[in-house]
Amino acid sequence: MPYSNWHNKAAVAWAAVLLLAAIALASMWWQGKLHIQSDIFRLLPQQQQQAEVSAAKAHMNQWLNRQLFVMVSAPSEAELQRSSAAIAQRFAASPLWQAPQATIDTQALGKTLFAHKAGLLSADDVALLKQQQYDALSDAALLQLASPAMPISDALLEQDPLLLFPRYVLGLQATSDSDIQLQDGYPSRELNGRYYRLLSVPLPQSPFNIDYQQQTAPWLAQLQQDYPSDSAQTAVHMTGTLLYASAGTDSARSEVSTIGVGSTLGIILLVWFGFKSFRPLFTEFAAVSSGCMMAMLVTHTLFGEVHLMTTVFGASLIGASVDFSFYYLFMQTHQRERSGWQVMHSMLPDLFIGLLTTLAAYVCLLLTPFPGLRQIAVFSMTGLSAAWLTSMLMLPYLKALDTRRAQHHLHFLARGREHFLAHRSWRIAVVVISVLFAALLLPRLHSNDDVHSLQAANAHWQQQEQQIRTVFGQQHSTQFFVVSGTDEAATAANESALLTRLQALQTDGHIGQIQALGLALPSIAVQEQQRQLLQNIPTEVLTRYAEQVGIPTDKVLAWQQNLPKQALLSPQDLQQHPAYLLRVNDHTRLVLVQNIRDSAAMSALAHSMPHTFWVQPAQDLSQLFQTYRLESTGRLLWGLAALALLLACVYGWRSVFGLIAPVSLALLSTFALQAAFGVEVNIFSIMAAFLVLGIGVDYAIFYRHTAKRTPVVSYALFLCMLASILGFGLLALSHTQAIRVFGLTVLLGVVFSYFYANILTLPAATADAKDEPHE
Repeated sequence: MPYSNWHNKAAVAWAAVLLLAAIALASMWWQGKLHIQSDIFRLLPQQQQQAEVSAAKAHMNQWLNRQLFVMVSAPSEAELQRSSAAIAQRFAASPLWQAPQATIDTQALGKTLFAHKAGLLSADDVALLKQQQYDALSDAALLQLASPAMPISDALLEQDPLLLFPRYVLGLQATSDSDIQLQDGYPSRELNGRYYRLLSVPLPQSPFNIDYQQQTAPWLAQLQQDYPSDSAQTAVHMTGTLLYASAGTDSARSEVSTIGVGSTLGIILLVWFGFKSFRPLFTEFAAVSSGCMMAMLVTHTLFGEVHLMTTVFGASLIGASVDFSFYYLFMQTHQRERSGWQVMHSMLPDLFIGLLTTLAAYVCLLLTPFPGLRQIAVFSMTGLSAAWLTSMLMLPYLKALDTRRAQHHLHFLARGREHFLAHRSWRIAVVVISVLFAALLLPRLHSNDDVHSLQAANAHWQQQEQQIRTVFGQQHSTQFFVVSGTDEAATAANESALLTRLQALQTDGHIGQIQALGLALPSIAVQEQQRQLLQNIPTEVLTRYAEQVGIPTDKVLAWQQNLPKQALLSPQDLQQHPAYLLRVNDHTRLVLVQNIRDSAAMSALAHSMPHTFWVQPAQDLSQLFQTYRLESTGRLLWGLAALALLLACVYGWRSVFGLIAPVSLALLSTFALQAAFGVEVNIFSIMAAFLVLGIGVDYAIFYRHTAKRTPVVSYALFLCMLASILGFGLLALSHTQAIRVFGLTVLLGVVFSYFYANILTLPAATADAKDEPHE
């Protein structure tokens, strides 16, 4: 037979390609070059922003993501001291962690500040100096000298005769949270009879590294087992990106396993029900396995990594190749007088058009700005094409199977289709009712573009994080100002102007705590001004003060004369201070604001000031999601029009309605039903609609070529629909909203596509009698 030899050669060539792909993939895995990514935000598009804002976001993410926050609590201060030291040593002794870092070394900081004290003054002293109330300044120093709570040494009086530095330090302490103290460099406090301490543990690796997650998970589980969070003695609570990323990885793996096992079991049952044989399972396993393997290799080669979320979506989407296999196997049972390859040859145009329409939907995903969706598109297009090719080359080797049992149980499908095809008024009624149903419910459809829907919430870690926030407050804000300048001095000046405005809002109660480097470090210009104020103190004032205190006048005057020689405090001198983390570089700084009542007011404030930006990462991404959802909805309509044009070119304009109407009504009914049950749509709902467009139109294409084969096509496509339900239906049970709405949309769309194609798509008027089997 002319086709058989060609088919055998093609099968051998394709097997060789798969073997080479398997070797390449195994080599990458063996060499440790196979990178599976789990960072959920790598799925998102890169926003076009100012360089300062982009650098600030990257700095903020690096700062927060590479930390594990551990809160230790105990019934007594002594027990807290002992337990926190033991836990800190436990972290330091493990190669999985870096040693916990003290928030600040108070002694070292004190020495640094004292060495640069010439430009550091309390706000009260600055006010007195500006008003030239020198006697009041002297009285403040005399009051300190008389206080037994503040012993003053002769050395301190010689270096700081007016005792300006102690008052500056007291001013710093007054601006901090009086309930939270630094003990051994760590934030500590007492609350409701228990004592708490917060440790910050740096991570030596990325929290999104899956191998690192696997290594740290049992270690942390053992720590919590030793110090249960509900213990009346020493208890430990933890939070950090590592914990949420690890939980997300476990959730994704569990869902991948559920989808894989559920789909496999379901397909096994479908194959036995439809063909009374397990032989097709071998071809299905080979097709899906080859598809996944080729998809993994090509995707990793193009992107340098494969995201875990891609495997969740892609593994199920590749299973769409089962549709083509079921369709072929049912057709083969009704053409037993032909060889398998002859049957395949007669069906190949329809199967190929079905593949192209599905791939066309993935092309729409490929054109989106979402890296994750582009990766899913490449994975699915490659995998589906490879699985389709494997099926087409292997299926003709199978002998015709027995489908009589399936036909006996599914005979009602063919009867229903025949009744609708015989009554045009029924078909019109279905269309009218469906359109009215959609018109009534679609206005109730709501959207949810919140970026947090990307990742499943983990109740355990959320509870632990909330407990830490309850004790220590909002330690880090996800909203912040970015202040820039041409150099360090200009940046500090711009920051100072912003802080002046923010402190006024803080005084009025509109915002809470402010965190900024400028609050711990006055700018060089401000320090120079304050040093000049000290140099402006009249000599007679200093002489009179020296006589009152009883110290040599020449030493006090020498102190004033030496002021210009003393170094001022620079950012580099405060590298160990927590506020230094708010310095991105010499021309960019961050200002964190907490307990904001009106975020819009913060945005307006930033717009009113030069070189100042208000950044809300989560809100900005959510807004981006909304923008792309609206744009993608328009693309969906254009895609529907493009598909209609493609089908018109292949089948003629008279066939377009019967091919496009089913999938169009399916999409309307899908979103109308979601509106009826309060399901909120997002960008992933629209992306799923693209896939419904590609998969659903296949049903209409296959029905168009039924003619005398109407019953068997109905049976085959019903089993195809059930296979899709198993794959996408399980996605709809995901804990992650993005996966859930994606799966639910495809699930409903596929079901409706089958239903409408079954009753609306007419067989081709010019069926080729030669290809029709005799009943």
